[in-house]
Amino acid sequence: MSLPLIPRSRVAALFAAAGVALLAAQALLPAFPSETSGQVAVAAAHRGAETASALAFLVAGVLIALGVSAMNRLDLGRGRVLTRIGLVLTGIGALWPVAGRAAFNTILVAVTGDGDRSAAVSAVHAVSNSGAFAMFLPLLAAFVFGPALLALGLRRAGVLSIWPAVLWIAGVLVVNAAEDASRAGAAAGMALVAIAIAWIGYATSRPGAVAADSH
Repeated sequence: MSLPLIPRSRVAALFAAAGVALLAAQALLPAFPSETSGQVAVAAAHRGAETASALAFLVAGVLIALGVSAMNRLDLGRGRVLTRIGLVLTGIGALWPVAGRAAFNTILVAVTGDGDRSAAVSAVHAVSNSGAFAMFLPLLAAFVFGPALLALGLRRAGVLSIWPAVLWIAGVLVVNAAEDASRAGAAAGMALVAIAIAWIGYATSRPGAVAADSH
């Protein structure tokens, strides 16, 4: 019998730590304008916070990927297909905090280093409007819907209630709505996301949850 590289008992700790990292990453950021010039101005004024936030997003993505790896052998009866789809999408979505948020924050810090605000705006605008940037949209979609589908699959299997799925979607919507206007509001939304993913991890790491690595 082959054993998983990361035991299922570690899922709770990995997902909880990922939630903390996501919350820290969001809380470190000031209100994030939607306009490129505003983003550059914020990054120039908060280079340390932007860098720390990028690191926290990077850590969050890695922890989510490790948690998905630990859950990969989860074997359920009802809800198996939906859970598997959600798990795959969650693994893909783990790339978004890394390739999306962390990378973009790092770019903002890099282009604002020489103090040339006009050149920085042009550089960020070019990146944001590049056709290649669209490749990150599927990662964002997977990040938004993956954990919710995973939670719904686990609910169908009788492992979880509906609330983690509700909290995840609500949290993502709040972050998206508040990020350009309210630092506290965006952090509150990410707190809902953190609670949701920690709840999923706890439910699937309990001894009562059925998994292939227990056979």
